Formats: sequence, C-alpha cells, structure tokens
Amino acid sequence: MVNLAADDLLAELRAGVDRHEPGRYPVQHATAAFHLGVELLRRGDLGEAVGWLDRAVDLFPPDGLAVEHAKARNMRGVAHRDGLDRDLAARDFARAAELFAAQGHEVEAAASRFNQGLVVRDDGDHDAAILAFSDAFRAFEGADARDHAAAAARELGVTLLGADRLDEASTALEDAIEQARRAGNRAALGEAANVLGIVHLHRDDAGAARAAFEDAAGAHPRSIRSAAHAMAVSNVALACQRLGLHDHASLAARQALALDDVAPQVAAQARDVLARVGDRADALHGVLAVEGRPRWAGILRAELERVAALSGSAREPHDRHWVAGLATAGDADERTEEWMEVVLEQPPEVFVATIDGTLRAWALLDDDAARRVHDVVVAVMPRFHVPQWMRLTDTFAQRSEALDLHRSW
Repeated sequence: MVNLAADDLLAELRAGVDRHEPGRYPVQHATAAFHLGVELLRRGDLGEAVGWLDRAVDLFPPDGLAVEHAKARNMRGVAHRDGLDRDLAARDFARAAELFAAQGHEVEAAASRFNQGLVVRDDGDHDAAILAFSDAFRAFEGADARDHAAAAARELGVTLLGADRLDEASTALEDAIEQARRAGNRAALGEAANVLGIVHLHRDDAGAARAAFEDAAGAHPRSIRSAAHAMAVSNVALACQRLGLHDHASLAARQALALDDVAPQVAAQARDVLARVGDRADALHGVLAVEGRPRWAGILRAELERVAALSGSAREPHDRHWVAGLATAGDADERTEEWMEVVLEQPPEVFVATIDGTLRAWALLDDDAARRVHDVVVAVMPRFHVPQWMRLTDTFAQRSEALDLHRSW
C-alpha cells in the first residue's frame, strides 16, 4: 500500500533542495538538504541520506552556524553509526558535542556524547566510551533530563561491567535506576535493574542479584514487555539456583519458559536451571513455606498467570500438587486466603478455569484429605466481603455440579 502522504513529503523535500541553488543560497540549500537527509535516514535509505547530510555539513559554516553544523554532523553520525563509516561517526559525534556545548546547548551536546559512546564501545574502546557516557550522564542529570540520564547511566554501567570495573558499574546502574524511577520510566528501570543483577552475579552476590532481577521482572509486566519479563525471570531462576533455593529456581524457570516470545538464549538458560534443580511440580508450596506472607500474592499471581495459559491436561499436575499441598500445610487457611485474593482478580474465564482445575484435583484426593481441603476453603470464604464471598461460594457449588464429580462439593 502506497503511503501518499509520505511520498508527498519526500517530493516536497526534494523540491526544496532544487529551489535553492547551493552557489547562490547555500544556507537555504543546506537546510533543505539536512531535512531531506533526515527523512531518508528515517526511511532507512542510508546511502542517499549520507549524501545530503554531507552537503549540509559542508554548507553550514561551523564558525557562523555552529548549531546547524552540529545538528548536521550528529545526524550524519547516526547514518554512519550502523556500519557505513564508524570512525567518521565517532568523529562527527565528538565534533557535534563540542559545538553544541560551546553554544550552550548542553542537552544536545550530551546526546552527541552518548551516541559517540555507543560507537566507540562497539569498536572496543571502553575507556573512550566510559568517558563519553560519564560526560553525557552528568550533563543530562544537570539539565534534569531524567529519561536521558537513566539511559546514559545504564550504558555507562554496561560499559564498566564489560571492563570488569564492577563497583563503579554498580554505582552507575544504581544512578540509572534512580533517574528512571524519578522519571516514572518503568521500562528503563527494568533494563538497569537487570544489568545490575548481572553485575551482582559477577560479584558472587546472588542474593543482591536476585533482588535486582525481581525488580526488573516487576518493572517489565508479563502482559506488556513479555520478552524482557522472561529474561528477568530466567535470571531470577539462575540467582535462586546459586543461592540453593531450588524450589524458587524451578518455579521461576518454568515461568520464563511459559512465555511465547522468550528469546532462545533466555530459554536455554531457564532449561539449564531446570536441568540442575529439577522440574519440581510441587515447588509452589515449597516457595510459600519459606517466604513471608507479604510476598505470597506476587508469587501466586505469577504462577497463576503461567498455569492459566496451559491446556487442561497440561495444568492438571499443577492443580493436583496445589490442592494436595493444602491438605497437609499447617497454614493452609492463610495460603488459601491469599490464593483466593489472586483468583478473584482474574478475568471471568480464568476465574472459572482455576476453580474447575481445583475441583477436579480435589475430587482425586482420598476422603480425609478431601475433607480437610473442603473445610479450609469453606472456612476461608467468609473472610471476604459479601459479594466476593457469595461469588466464591456459588461458583464452587455450580462448577462442582457442572463437572459431575464423583463426590459433591
């Protein structure tokens, strides 16, 4: 499908270049060439974009139109950054930063330094990249450009990690997290927290790594940034394995693998964790047994989301272990209450499917265990407000009859 508006824009930009002869109207021609180059760059036509940006750089005098010259250099650097001429890109970013700073454009200067850092780091010059990202972070922070400051601090932390300067990397990433938090940027917070967790793993501090990875998973909701969520949860599994928390590791690894768009390397790590700790079907109760109750809702919610996506036969082992665990747990009433809180949050189809799975598993218990689970569930329901209590009571009764179980709820 042809995008007529986009084609009209490109035609208009080309006409603007043609209207202004470079010999007679160099500044106007340079301005038109710059805008045409930027549009071509946006469309991915790097070769032609560079030609027009070259012309803009040549025609904007750095001693008279320093800001315009710097903008043209910065955009030409962007065009070359992806492989055309990386040395020129680094020089363009450095020169643009100098010119912007000399004109008092500190944020633009910081952006150019940030771009320079990306290029020189990819080319293996960690020292130059560290300096560039440090300069960019200080400038962004001074201008209270929090999103940009978070990105610069994160990339500084990544670079310091690559240089094995772990204490400095940790400090930079904590700065990134703070800037992202102040900006309200959950995605940036999650990215920085995930890298911070990797730094902690390199420092053999698996406890701190687990906390950072859990922060990253929380900042990347499963339903919004599922690939990033899977990476963070797989990293939680790895940290828990190193801590000897095998139930936790198994639970997290299975949750990472349950996501459709999990990256191959993330899936490979999660499978490796499972191979080491075992695919522990009863891990959920094992985790609840060692975690404080304030953490239970999050643990149960994450596992319910995983199980809700499974087919009926695939979810049966989970349901059986969950219900059997309630029959023997000394704090079964507390676990049931937290579980009901989470179930009540779910969409109607998940709510009903969860209760169906619970009832089918309950029907397989021996008589004594079935009675204990029934008594706990019925005793906990009145702890909820009347509408929720009645919804739970009615649904258990109605679904028990509809499923035609061999024993009546």
